[in-house]
Amino acid sequence: MKWNWITNAVLLFVGLLPVLTGATSNQIDQSGPGLAFVGATVHTVSGQTIPNATLLIRGKLVEDVGTGIEIPDDYCIVKLSPQAKIYPGLIDADSDIGRIEIGSVRGTVDSSEVDDIHPDVMTERSINADSEHIKVTRSNGVLLSNSVPRGGVIAGASALLQHKGWNWQDMVVKSPVGLHVFWPQMTVKTEKPDDPYEELKSPEDQLKERDEKLELLQEAFDESKAYLTAQQDHQKSTFLKVDPRWLAMKPVFDKKIPLIIHAKTVKQIKASLQFTQERNLDFVLAGGADAWRMTSALKSRDISVILEGILGMPHRDWEPYDVTYTNATRLFKAGIRFCISNGGGASNNRNLPYHAAKAVAFGLPKEEAVRSITLSAAEILQVSDRYGSIEKGKEATFIITDGDILDIRSHVIKAFIAGQEIDLDDRHKRLYERYRKR
Repeated sequence: MKWNWITNAVLLFVGLLPVLTGATSNQIDQSGPGLAFVGATVHTVSGQTIPNATLLIRGKLVEDVGTGIEIPDDYCIVKLSPQAKIYPGLIDADSDIGRIEIGSVRGTVDSSEVDDIHPDVMTERSINADSEHIKVTRSNGVLLSNSVPRGGVIAGASALLQHKGWNWQDMVVKSPVGLHVFWPQMTVKTEKPDDPYEELKSPEDQLKERDEKLELLQEAFDESKAYLTAQQDHQKSTFLKVDPRWLAMKPVFDKKIPLIIHAKTVKQIKASLQFTQERNLDFVLAGGADAWRMTSALKSRDISVILEGILGMPHRDWEPYDVTYTNATRLFKAGIRFCISNGGGASNNRNLPYHAAKAVAFGLPKEEAVRSITLSAAEILQVSDRYGSIEKGKEATFIITDGDILDIRSHVIKAFIAGQEIDLDDRHKRLYERYRKR
């Protein structure tokens, strides 16, 4: 049978029709006390997937979810087709969103500092709430992002943002989330950098730079520990100069927030494990390209991993083509707690569900893939009491789709943050409509 564009158009229209003819095609009336979503399949993530379910939300919270639920008379009922699916809002655990708009325009880039040691950096202060990337990202279901500082060795503290608000104060849901350390490169690079303006340093210079950064890192933690001890011993002393850098590291020593160490290679991960063990520090591994090679060590310390994307090339010429694609599957089989992130950047944050989808294609169970970009991310960022799943009492931050969220053909047709519907218009859609009519 020969397929033509007319056949495809008809199939597309018929496929979307059951969803678009419901109340989801218009703005939902939220003037009443609550909303009732009826008929869709609800992926709770923390529990069972419930077909033909009823989801009640009241104010900012989920009031109930399940089947056979009695709907209050004054609730607005939103009827959905069985084709529709409801998921928790997706969470990107490693993002630059809101701090980079146009990479080639320096005035729109505020993602990193210039020196090596700046633990007092508060990432949320540089967020541009009007960024077009935020709108594009939430249109594909990513409603929360952990904004991570860059640059230097100790880069500062990250902040978890919801993708709704007039300013950074509206957007921040938790700060600080963790203190970020970017572990120095441990091996000598022999290949010319991809950046044509970057020169390949000699092996001697590379080793010298590595040793200098490692020394800076050790000194920073030792000096911070000494400063905090002195401050505790002399709280009323006027002679101790206030140093915001070392004060910012106190939550790490008190184990109120984790140290998040960005490390890719085996040598970096081993050095990170030794460094944190000697100082009795809790830490989360970010990046983790070689994490699958270190599962025993990570498991013994109960280390969580924020994987830096799945849609990537091998880091070594001799590695199999699928070494990045199978990383999540190997961690899952080893019992390592992990989540999948976009791995930084801002313009591609919308692709988060497709990183998880690639992992499914290479062995990760679909339920675990969805969990890796929802509840697992919330657990690692220590916000699972509010986000990551659809449960009674949690914030009503969720998306409604016309198909599987991991399927690139699916669309997010509605999104809610803290119980409020958000606008899913974005620059990509406007450009599509503009040039479609040419």
